[in-house]
Amino acid sequence: MKNHKIQIVPHLLGTERHFSDVALSNFYMQMQSEDTADLVFIDGSVQSADEFTQAMHKAFFYLITVNDIPAGMIWLTRRQSRWAQFNFVSFKWTWGKLTTKIGRFALRKLINLADDQGYLFDAFLGVTPLRNRLACNFLKKMGWKELGVMENGVYNFKSGKSESALFSYFTRECLK
Repeated sequence: MKNHKIQIVPHLLGTERHFSDVALSNFYMQMQSEDTADLVFIDGSVQSADEFTQAMHKAFFYLITVNDIPAGMIWLTRRQSRWAQFNFVSFKWTWGKLTTKIGRFALRKLINLADDQGYLFDAFLGVTPLRNRLACNFLKKMGWKELGVMENGVYNFKSGKSESALFSYFTRECLK
């Protein structure tokens, strides 16, 4: 396989923001142009580039690059002690084996983040609309463990109804 330089770039570096609002907006617009935004934000919590920018300022946001080109994003939300909800999207040009490679790289880096107090995270929680079969299969390939399917686990803003979601988790013990 071709050699790829994968990096994870945090939005917040100390107290300074790494990405401008314009850059964050552009990442969202790329999701829109690749038809992933509505599925990633199925609950309607983000419906515009401005809303995405504001949400990412509140999350633990990371840009994934491959050879210095934006390849995807991760944002951690709902942080509680040493776990957080994990959100991931890859850009279309990486779909396939490269998405698997960057996914594994990112999980390894983020689950092992530490400071002088120890690990920052012991577990990540995933909540994935069951209809997103590609994402559900991707989680299994990455080593996520299935907690189960919850009926009405996610709200579908467009339909106005809740639908089933796969709940899963990832810990250091899941690393492949």
